[in-house]
Amino acid sequence: MAARPRSLTPTLKSGDPELAVTFDKALLALGPFETSPRLAAAVSGGPDSLCLTLLARDWCHRHRGHLIALTVDHGLREESRAEADQVHTWLTAEGIEHHILTWQGKKPATRIQAAARQARYQLLIDWCIAHDVLHLLLGHQADDQAETIIFRSHRHSGPDGLAGMAAVRDLPWIRMLRPLLSVRRETLRQDLIKRGQDFLEDPSNIDLRFTRARLRQDIDEKARREALDLAIDYAQQRQQAEDETALFLAQATTLHPHGFALLDPRILSSLNDHGLSMVLRRVALCIGAEDYPPRTESLDRLREWIRHNLMHHKNSQRTLAGCCWIFRPNKILVCREYIAAPTFDLDPKSYALGETSKDNTDWLVWDRRFSINAMFYVNLADGPAKIDVLGRYTHSQFLQNLPLQKLVLPSAVKKALPIIVDNQGILAIPHFGYLRPERAGYGRRMLYPARIIQETVRFTPHHPLAPAHFCSLEQN
Repeated sequence: MAARPRSLTPTLKSGDPELAVTFDKALLALGPFETSPRLAAAVSGGPDSLCLTLLARDWCHRHRGHLIALTVDHGLREESRAEADQVHTWLTAEGIEHHILTWQGKKPATRIQAAARQARYQLLIDWCIAHDVLHLLLGHQADDQAETIIFRSHRHSGPDGLAGMAAVRDLPWIRMLRPLLSVRRETLRQDLIKRGQDFLEDPSNIDLRFTRARLRQDIDEKARREALDLAIDYAQQRQQAEDETALFLAQATTLHPHGFALLDPRILSSLNDHGLSMVLRRVALCIGAEDYPPRTESLDRLREWIRHNLMHHKNSQRTLAGCCWIFRPNKILVCREYIAAPTFDLDPKSYALGETSKDNTDWLVWDRRFSINAMFYVNLADGPAKIDVLGRYTHSQFLQNLPLQKLVLPSAVKKALPIIVDNQGILAIPHFGYLRPERAGYGRRMLYPARIIQETVRFTPHHPLAPAHFCSLEQN
């Protein structure tokens, strides 16, 4: 079933003035912005994102800014390209710059919505990074927030989850903003009707195969209001807890550029259960490179394991959330679990698709932990190459003879470091300052080669150790 435009007769091009004031207040709360800000808006063509785009266009006109609208074509339905083209026609007629981003490659057979959501965000983020756009606007509104909170409560989420979606999410190179979280879905529809603007209806919103659609059908207005009120209380609790956690992290944690953290057991032993869990949660997110923090039950087990070791002074280790947790009497080492790190094939398409970090097209983000200037080492005309993890090659006889392997790091940390591999084996180990000698023929001889080579890799974790303050918007 295709998403069909609603047939509306154009009347007024201006929208609801009260909604415009609400939107201005929301963006003021989510700022600051540049003198002449460049914003991107994710727009599917549905009423929420389309209204967001028009509101943002009007806001940019008032603030000497520029808006770019981005539509992701997932290619999951035959009609998806035609729908994206329809959105392009609408927005260009409104004088809005618009680009269609296409999800390439094989599509999954299961967990389709989750995979599509992840692909959509990645395409949007990559485009913004490649085009120096700092602010990405998303169209989630108050009814989405209520449904999220109810869904999370059914899954027994903790206080942080019940605070709902954050109005601001800071990523390494961009900010994701949700300025409509205080606005109801029907208000946005009425604004489009007032403007005389058509919109698309997404059939997945009423497809009962999907959990969100079933949930939307089952909850009434009273439950929505209660969920939004609940979010306000939990948001306040989360803000206070994050302030405390930032202080604890500063006291107890040392973060190293080789991608690991050291925790001070003496400080940890002074924390209550909630404070310790919050610290462990943030460290796991930063070092483990996972999308989401470990579940409450897993964090509880980790916390009790640490309490037990603090009491009995044991040397032991365990894995959780993509991390190795190594307990010693005077420190706790947390590093990436190397077997969870990916292998990334280097080829020209990687750069053409924009899978790069902010600096320039030669930098790639690997394992959501390190930015690597891989093209410093690789000439793709010589054959395929890849970024891999050192732990998969620790049995190599070559490594035993490395002259620069005097870097004093724990074995578990070394195993989680990135390396460059080609068809002849290990080409480079940036953190060791190693480049296979014959590759110097590419004109890379320099006065201090080890130092320069080490500068081609940076620890840029997807999740910062201490997050930006959780931001919520007052409900109307």
